[in-house]
Amino acid sequence: MSNLHEIVKATAETTGLSQAKVREVYDALTANIQEAVKGLAAGDTLRLPNLVNFKVVDVSERDHRNPRTGETVTKPAHKKVKAVVTSTIRSVVA
Repeated sequence: MSNLHEIVKATAETTGLSQAKVREVYDALTANIQEAVKGLAAGDTLRLPNLVNFKVVDVSERDHRNPRTGETVTKPAHKKVKAVVTSTIRSVVA
């Protein structure tokens, strides 16, 4: 399985649900995860057991160089989301 369509189809076959219903559940799950991550403070983690952990981290202000002009540009401090795959998923590939 290499894309969402194939995963939806396989999940529908496994669960007995229609592909439309599985896609509806997937869309709802994705929206709920986005809302949960949006509400995290720096250092907080959203854990999805046996799948992935999302962590919000602070990124300090940094100087970057524009490769085209050579000009130095300061990028302000901001937050970003780090996703760490759990050992359950990593062990499948090893």
